[in-house]
Amino acid sequence: MKEWHAAGQKIVLVGHSWGGDRVILLAQENPDIPIELLVTLDLVSRKGKSPKPANVKHWDNIYIDYSIADRSSANMIARTGGPWENCSGADYNHALNTLPDMSYTGHANADRMFDMEWPKVEKI
Repeated sequence: MKEWHAAGQKIVLVGHSWGGDRVILLAQENPDIPIELLVTLDLVSRKGKSPKPANVKHWDNIYIDYSIADRSSANMIARTGGPWENCSGADYNHALNTLPDMSYTGHANADRMFDMEWPKVEKI
């Protein structure tokens, strides 16, 4: 990330599950590097929610609403891991499994989550 920044590249960080927690930590560990876009896909962490890092310009949080999610094994693992769901510090929050059009979407569907964000990532 430091090499990309030194080369004048815009930085986009994307993380799913515990990887979402890791990209937030990465941004916090590098406060001198501006992050153009941070994307978290059903972020999970046992330590609880963190605020938006100061060096992040825009944070999109795509998540599963576990109050209405099914009991599939992937969703149960995410529940155990500590899902963040809606994050007050994010600039954009979107639950993928909202009613009334609740086709199966769960923690394991990172590809579907990323498909929503790909157009934003490509613009950067």
